[in-house]
Amino acid sequence: MGTRPRGPQPHWEPRTPRQRAILSDLLGLYSRHSDEGTLPRGPRGAFYDLRPIGSSGIRYEKRPPKVPGTNRIADGYADQQAVAEVLNLARRAGMIPEDWIADTRTPDPLVPLYDDDPEQAVADAVRAVKDAGPGYRLDPQTGQRDYLEIWSEARELTERIARTATPLGVPVYSGGGFDSIKVKRRTADRVVARAQETGQATVILHIGDLDPHGESIVTAFTEDVTGWILAVVGSSPLHVERIALTQAQAARWGLLDADGKAEADGIPVRELDQLITSWVSALRDEDRLTALRERELTEQHRVRASVREEMRRWVA
Repeated sequence: MGTRPRGPQPHWEPRTPRQRAILSDLLGLYSRHSDEGTLPRGPRGAFYDLRPIGSSGIRYEKRPPKVPGTNRIADGYADQQAVAEVLNLARRAGMIPEDWIADTRTPDPLVPLYDDDPEQAVADAVRAVKDAGPGYRLDPQTGQRDYLEIWSEARELTERIARTATPLGVPVYSGGGFDSIKVKRRTADRVVARAQETGQATVILHIGDLDPHGESIVTAFTEDVTGWILAVVGSSPLHVERIALTQAQAARWGLLDADGKAEADGIPVRELDQLITSWVSALRDEDRLTALRERELTEQHRVRASVREEMRRWVA
């Protein structure tokens, strides 16, 4: 087995007809995503976007036919691994910008922050004062009957989901922690605290694969979190709503495999955005949201006036 490429690969070029075809399809795909504003997209999502056949003529299948008597993929076909390999090399070569690609293994770093330029510190302070009014924002979920969260079983989708959910004020969690007791206890603590402090129930909108494993993951998660909640309060202010994937969705989007399974990574980006927006809109009281926005605008003016008054006192 050869050594995998390390570091930048500025001189990389596809070595086989299959790699050339996949690269051509990927370059066209990511260019379209950039034009449509539907980035980032990870390797698994890219594979599904290319199915069933790319503009190069190559067919993309999860289990493509093999050359008889070998384990080699037949000419004219490519699987997920082949797409991921070419995408990895293309990003190392700088052919596809790094920030266009969703990555499941990039945890947020914990880095201490320091000042290193006094003039920049002054500029930041002035900007903070100027933005004190417009920068004052109220949580759009304030005053709603239910507080919404989105959980994605596919970690690769979380950044894409957040592009739609964050402007709506809905936090997004990665399903990578579904099996973690710590994550379950933290979720229970959050749900209980929210119910006690604001009176809100919590609704988790879950997006996961269509298969027995995906369904058992969310069932076990719900039961375990509920168990921790009931150990603190008498009833559970938690509801988990599985919004994808359903059998009908998978069939409509052409995601069903021969065994009847489907992966959430394959949901078309526009459909995913619409799915999230529709669910949030359906569960949100728009009259309360309008009233909150009016209150926010009033308080922005108050904040701006208060900052000016404090600045006058400070200068005096």
